[in-house]
Amino acid sequence: MVQFDAIWDTGATNSCVTQAVIDACGLVPIGIAQVHGVGGATTEEAFLVNIYLPGGVVFSGLRVTRGRFVGGDILIGMDVMNQGDFAVTNHGGITKFSFRIPSQKHIDFYEQHQALQKQFGRRSQKKNKKK
Repeated sequence: MVQFDAIWDTGATNSCVTQAVIDACGLVPIGIAQVHGVGGATTEEAFLVNIYLPGGVVFSGLRVTRGRFVGGDILIGMDVMNQGDFAVTNHGGITKFSFRIPSQKHIDFYEQHQALQKQFGRRSQKKNKKK
């Protein structure tokens, strides 16, 4: 198994890999695809890959195309992200993201905030009534 740096791109519909990944893994094209990126539309070769993410998350036989981008070797797109739950937090000035599969529930920070407001609002009202 070879490790590569990946970019998590919520703006990408599909995942892609650089020529460096293709060469290092000896990938063989399975077809071609029209790819629309920042630089416009191109026709690129498509490949099947297995992607292993931290936490034991595996995507086997994922169809990717060759991509031309900087900052990483693999671009993880929404074709992967929409398979599970993805969250970004910035507690204490430290940005972290997590991903789990399968999806377990909807994460709604506004809804959680409203529930806490109700919970603490009730406690405050009870304390005020005792006085």
